[in-house]
Amino acid sequence: MKLRQNFPFSQVETLCVDLTELDSCDQVFAWSLKLGGVDVLVNGAGFGTFGKLHETDIETELRMIRLNVFATYKLTRLFADHMLQKGEGKIGNIASNTILQPVPFMSTYAATKSFVSHFSRSFYEELRGTGVTVTTIIPPATPRTGFQKAAGMDGVRTFGGLLATSVDEVARLAFAAIMIGDRLCFASRKLRWTRPLAALLPHALIQKLIRWELRKA
Repeated sequence: MKLRQNFPFSQVETLCVDLTELDSCDQVFAWSLKLGGVDVLVNGAGFGTFGKLHETDIETELRMIRLNVFATYKLTRLFADHMLQKGEGKIGNIASNTILQPVPFMSTYAATKSFVSHFSRSFYEELRGTGVTVTTIIPPATPRTGFQKAAGMDGVRTFGGLLATSVDEVARLAFAAIMIGDRLCFASRKLRWTRPLAALLPHALIQKLIRWELRKA
């Protein structure tokens, strides 16, 4: 509805599927082909879990792995094959700043996003000269997206912390990076200038800071 209001002359098509289901990616791909295919794909679907690994619900974590890892792989693969046939296309895969260091209480989520990062950045190199690009997007904590509630992280400090940023900033920086075919996008200006500093800090101090950020206020 908002898209139609903001862009009244655009054509908006929607499809609702559960991407944790194994055949859902094929449904999305087939649906897109009926509409003529796509030039830009953004793999932004995902959710997180929060808590000590041995205390989290294993079925929820397995659903998260299917969505964050399997669906990202499958959709990237299907659409990239189609884009390569055309000789052009852009893919943006959403990772997370959790890939930058170990993150206790989000062990599995951080691991899924590490897959997204390594997979996407490696594929970018393989695609050089083909006309198809894959951009890895690394946003920090972004409040008011529904992520907190889904992960059981309401009240956790990181969503109001130093690096937390707005949805608008993440979208603006990510879109620009995808459209010019950048390999990597740190989707926050604050994250860009603190990352070199974090590289100089001892591992033990980084982990203390992370533990503090992941406490409930």
